Amino acid sequence: MLRAEIQDDNTHTRITRAGQGFSFKVLTINTHKGFSAFNRRFILPELREAVRTVSPDVVFLQEVLGANEKHARRFDNWPVVPQYEFLADSLWEDFAYGRNAVYPDGDHGNALLSRFPISRYQNVDVSVAGEEKRGMLHCELTVPGYAGAPLHMICVHLGLREQDRQAQLRQMSDHINTLPADAPVVVAGDFNDWRQRASPILHRAAGLKEVFTEAHGRPARTFSPSTAGSHLCAQRPHQPADAAGETFLVSSVRSCAAGGGDPFMSKPDTMNMEWREGNRIKLLENGEAFFPRLHESINAAEKEVLLETFILFEDKVGRELQQVLIAAAQRGVRVECTVDGYGSPDLSDDFIGAMTSAGVRFRYYDPRPAFMGMRTNLLRRLHRKIVVIDAHLAFVGGINFSHEHLSDYGPQAKQDYAVEIEGPVMEDIHRYCLQALYKRDEQRNWWGRRSRPPAANRQPGDAQALFVYRDNDEHATDIERHYLEMLRTAKRDVIIANAYFFPGYRLLKEMRNAARRGVNVVLIVQGEPDMPIVQVGARMLYHYLVPEVVRIYEYCRRPLHAKVAVKDDAWATVGSSNLDPLSLALNLEANVIIHDRGFNHTLRDNLNRLIANDCQWVDESKVPRQTYWHLAKSVVVFHFLRHFPAWVGWLPAHTPKLALVPAPVQPEMENQDRTDAEKGGLKP
Repeated sequence: MLRAEIQDDNTHTRITRAGQGFSFKVLTINTHKGFSAFNRRFILPELREAVRTVSPDVVFLQEVLGANEKHARRFDNWPVVPQYEFLADSLWEDFAYGRNAVYPDGDHGNALLSRFPISRYQNVDVSVAGEEKRGMLHCELTVPGYAGAPLHMICVHLGLREQDRQAQLRQMSDHINTLPADAPVVVAGDFNDWRQRASPILHRAAGLKEVFTEAHGRPARTFSPSTAGSHLCAQRPHQPADAAGETFLVSSVRSCAAGGGDPFMSKPDTMNMEWREGNRIKLLENGEAFFPRLHESINAAEKEVLLETFILFEDKVGRELQQVLIAAAQRGVRVECTVDGYGSPDLSDDFIGAMTSAGVRFRYYDPRPAFMGMRTNLLRRLHRKIVVIDAHLAFVGGINFSHEHLSDYGPQAKQDYAVEIEGPVMEDIHRYCLQALYKRDEQRNWWGRRSRPPAANRQPGDAQALFVYRDNDEHATDIERHYLEMLRTAKRDVIIANAYFFPGYRLLKEMRNAARRGVNVVLIVQGEPDMPIVQVGARMLYHYLVPEVVRIYEYCRRPLHAKVAVKDDAWATVGSSNLDPLSLALNLEANVIIHDRGFNHTLRDNLNRLIANDCQWVDESKVPRQTYWHLAKSVVVFHFLRHFPAWVGWLPAHTPKLALVPAPVQPEMENQDRTDAEKGGLKP
């Protein structure tokens, strides 16, 4: 049996059992939320490099931030992921995070990073009294090739007062004594043990031995002799407090993405997506297929759920989603939920408060109060619908979280689609969603914007996918350009099903050109629209398309909400982007473009079934008779469509913001090991 205490720094610990033995290196650090003494500098990137240099097998982190909105806005190099995940990077495959304190701007706690798989973890509240929130993060590690019991790693950060520490040491000892007698146990962290009283207590009560005392005859020191205190950690040479060697640790139980570089520090507007091979993609039709599969996946989440949606209603669908998100957060899963301030304006405080009190981080995109009962924040909306689970599974499409997407809603239930995705493209989707949460919003002038060519699929095959998005910066036309390229390269047929069809002049022209080349171009639009103006706008374009043999069908069973398309034998897309001025020139959108014969045929068969069973063909006899008034309207419409994107670039525009809804407030443990003077170190 090995039972050990470790005091700040790093050390090799050896476990011997039943003739087997192995050693591992441990590092423990109080990160002080990524700042140097007196909050003079933000040094988290330097700390990460220092930890990489030591290359420990297990890292214990104390006072590490899960999130902090205030700092994220203040520092340009603030990571877009939690600090423990930033520190883990690609070196530590597993990590776990225990949230100790929650406050309006964020939360912090203990974390553990491990090269060995973390099989289980729990965060035990050891707070005693008053405003200090303290925790004990207990992780079980499975070491491949080692036949002994799992390693028990306990990361702690004890209180400032002697009386509180004594009580917390007793709680820790009682917890350790519940473990099997032969279980290897390592306890490391910041004990605030200036008087060196913790080791004798833990030795008597729990059989722990202080590693540095056993190896060197005295406990480790991480501060100058004039500074009171010693920290339980793995052996590590003393470093000045302001240097890049201050101890630190990280985790949140998630496998880090492989690969070099620093992907989490870039901004979304510098991201260039590429075609990825080897993906598994499944089509989900309507809420009947989408909601159960999504809830099942969230219920199985172990580490992280990232959710973005335009609409979240407080109806039976919204309440079911609320419950699965709450359950995930209560299991310790990191849950980030972002909804649009225009699309989801009526959520009650109780509905949101139930989530935030459970640990869900809930944000509104650009919320603004109504003016005379009317919503004024119509332009530049968050229209994406994305859910990412544990960085390996995603759902992307057009389905919102409302009862309208279930057939039992009645005649106004919507027809729509989403895709479930696993595989290499997940790296792009996950990275984008994280960066969208934490990026600093910047509104460039039109002359400062750059356009990038769309990614080309140079070796078309099966199971290929490309994540493509629209923003109001460098990727403002990406989705439209993929549609244009699809129409230009079509050889046999194209089917476009789009709910709000009022596209730009270029897309209309390419549809007509494809039809003139002999491509069978089919367009499915709303015949029973949820908003009558949608049908009026689409029908104004029939004179331009129908005479050129573009076959138009109006879906009449119920409102069409789809945003999908297929081309020839392999190309397909599913997403949130309509083909109208709002989606193509203003809103934030996301689509997945797929090159796979099986998926193409599945979506094609579905659309052909709609055409056969629930659509009316708009032939030339059904096109309204051309009149001078209609001709005048058509001229105005065409000029509007042709110039609208350029006009939008000239219009004055605010910069939309993400607004975090505060959780029920706990007194912030701003930095419990600093003097009051340190708290004023950052400029307002």
